[in-house]
Parts: sequence; structure tokens; C-alpha cells
Amino acid sequence: VTDTVPSLDRLHVVLVGISEYPDRRLGGPVNDVAEFSRMLAEEGRVDARVVQVDTLTDAEATRANILSSVEELVAGA
Repeated sequence: VTDTVPSLDRLHVVLVGISEYPDRRLGGPVNDVAEFSRMLAEEGRVDARVVQVDTLTDAEATRANILSSVEELVAGA
């Protein structure tokens, strides 16, 4: 394991966080996705020329939407 991350031309990320469930609400997943997305967007945080972050949370995080985001990611790679 190394602390260095190779330089990337592009970094595409699909983040999924689900807090809302029929029988309970979790406090962390949506907040974690928002924080991770913010960290990736910070200048100099990731050594990549282009950083694209797609976030899907709660009702948006359907199977169809997740697959669509991944398909778009692969098509643009």
C-alpha cells in the first residue's frame, strides 16, 4: 500500500448514499456522500485534470439511475 496516487487525466466517480429506508432513517450515508463529493471537488485534492462526480441519494438512488450513471461513466471513458 502506498500513500501516493498516480496522476490521472480524468477521474469519474459515482457516489451513492441512501439514508431513507421504509423502517428507519440513517444519519450518515447522504452526509458522507456530500462530504466526499465536496472533498473531490477541492482544488488540488485529487491529481486529475478532470473530475466528474455524480451523486445519487435516497429516492434518486434507484437501480435504473445507478446503472445509467455507470453506463455514462463507461461511455465517456
